[in-house]
Amino acid sequence: MIDLTQTYGAWLVAALIAIESCGIPVPGETTLIASAIYAGTAHRMSVWTIIAAAIGGAIAGNLIGFAIGRFFGYRLLVRYGSYVRLPESRLKIGEYLFRHYGIAAIVFARFVPLLRSIAPLVAGANRMPLRPFLAATTASSVAWAMLDGLGGYYFGRQLMRLSTTTMIVVGLVAMAVIAGIALFIARHEKQLQVKAEQEFPGALPRR
Repeated sequence: MIDLTQTYGAWLVAALIAIESCGIPVPGETTLIASAIYAGTAHRMSVWTIIAAAIGGAIAGNLIGFAIGRFFGYRLLVRYGSYVRLPESRLKIGEYLFRHYGIAAIVFARFVPLLRSIAPLVAGANRMPLRPFLAATTASSVAWAMLDGLGGYYFGRQLMRLSTTTMIVVGLVAMAVIAGIALFIARHEKQLQVKAEQEFPGALPRR
């Protein structure tokens, strides 16, 4: 990932985040964090360029996902979603959150890997007005890119000051935290699936 980031820079960050944001499971957020850490350690890339690319990619990807949902509804998603890890159960979760939380769900979804790819599609399928969607997408994309970008950058700077043993310990702790977050998300996904299925039993409408 670092070699690709060094070669293609901000373009790779923007492209992968855009693809991830419109419903295709690629490591967009991972690329952002890895690029920011690289900027903090090697100082060969500007972290602000990386953050700007992440913001642009997130907004562009969300708008593409919104357009897909608006023009095709759930027809294509229900038929082909399982190929890109968006089965109907996850679409129902997005529908459930959108119905209950509206624009707040769009903002919140940017920070949750499970929801990031679903929210724009669901918002488009539900005919959410473009202006509030764009406002929520822009605000959440800026906050998310700043948080991940600057967090990764300053983490990278601190790594340069640590001994090898300390770096190994930090790496192990980071892996444990990531595993814990993944487990937490998986458990809550199951809970949300139950609630969503209760509210939307059967197949989703192909609107």
